[in-house]
Order: sequence, then C-alpha cells, then structure tokens
Amino acid sequence: MELFDQDQAIILVKLLTAHILADFVLQRSSWVEEKKAKGLRAWGLYKHIAMVCALTWIAIWDYPVVAVVITITHLIIDYLKIKLDKKGDLSFFIADQLLHILVIIMGWLYVISGWVRMVEVSLSFWTSFNVMLIALGYLFCIGPCSYLIKFSTQDLIQQSSGENVKRGGRLIGIFERIIIYTLVLLNQYEAIGFLITGKSILRFADSQKKETEYVLVGTMLSYALAILMGALVNLLLGR
Repeated sequence: MELFDQDQAIILVKLLTAHILADFVLQRSSWVEEKKAKGLRAWGLYKHIAMVCALTWIAIWDYPVVAVVITITHLIIDYLKIKLDKKGDLSFFIADQLLHILVIIMGWLYVISGWVRMVEVSLSFWTSFNVMLIALGYLFCIGPCSYLIKFSTQDLIQQSSGENVKRGGRLIGIFERIIIYTLVLLNQYEAIGFLITGKSILRFADSQKKETEYVLVGTMLSYALAILMGALVNLLLGR
C-alpha cells in the first residue's frame, strides 16, 4: 500500500523546503542572538515567525489554517528551546528540529487526508520481515556493537588521552557503522573504501600517537561488525 502519490509528496517537500529556508537559510544570526538574550521580547523572534508563516502559507496556499497552526507551534517550540537551552546543547537542537518536522508531517497528513493510510502502513512495517530485519541491523550497529568494541579494547582504553576523546570515538564509531551498514545493504562496497581511506588520512595527520593502537583496533572491529551485519542481512533477504 502506498502512503502517498507524487502530487501529495510535493506538498511535503514544499513544507520542508519552507522550514529549511525560514529556520536556516534566511534567518539572520543577529535574530538568533537577540532571541537568546531577550526571549519573547526579541523582535528577531517575531521576524523569524513572520517568515515561517509567509513561506508556509506559500507552500500550502489552499490551507491557511494549517499554515497558521504550523506557525503558532513553531513559535511555541522556539520559545521552549530558548527557555530550556542555556548552553546551546546539541540535544536541544535535535529535539527542536524533530518537533518542527513532526508538526509539519501532521499538517501534511491533514492536508492529504492521509491519517488512516499512515496508520495502516505503519502497522504493516511491524509485519514485514524485510523492514524489521533491516531495522534490527541498524539497532545492532548502534547498541551492541558499541559494547563489544568497548569490552574488546578495555585494556587499551586505560592508555587513551581522556574521556572526551573516548566519547568522541564512540559517536564517530556509531555514525561510521550506520554508514557502512547502509552501503553494504546497497552493495556499494567501493564507497566503504573511500570512507576508510578518508578516516585513515585524518588519523595519519593526528599528532597524538599514544592512542593509535586503541583507535586502530576499535576502528577495524567497528568496520568488521558493520560489514558482517550488512552481509548477513543481505543473505537473509536473498540479495
């Protein structure tokens, strides 16, 4: 069952384009700083919200009520982020964008009358062997792999140069496993070589040599687990 056709998809693309333009491309840095300093008293906030309203309205001209709802919720979400995020944490930025996108998707589903189909398609994912198997592979790359690598490099971790380095290494490892797993699913093994080469160049330029062994072992194990998981999933999917 298809969730939407091409004409309906264009509406979502327009809404997301309006959001990116208003929140990133056209929003001035002076507005952002003014919002942080003055909150609801900042004119920059209302200039930004006016831009959100105008661009969203252009995107869905025939549904002004939806544009107004998206605009009001955008103001509320931005205000909450200003109040709660005092240090500019990444987690607040991600939560802010996810909430904006969620509201946009809800408005889009209302426009295309797609709520029922959305529920049906979402439920069908839980009964799809292919979807669940691929999702299980991503979860394995994100969670269990991190612990396997941590335990395998436990002795080497003691010699590394700090908690920030280790935390950064874990995050990099998660992202690279997701990328490699995706590339294996797409049978793009050549691209994995470029990824490995790029990381090797960056590490070669690093002047800190004490953690080279730790990084090398962790990296090779990370690559191996992601490639093996992708190959196993492809095998089970009959690719």
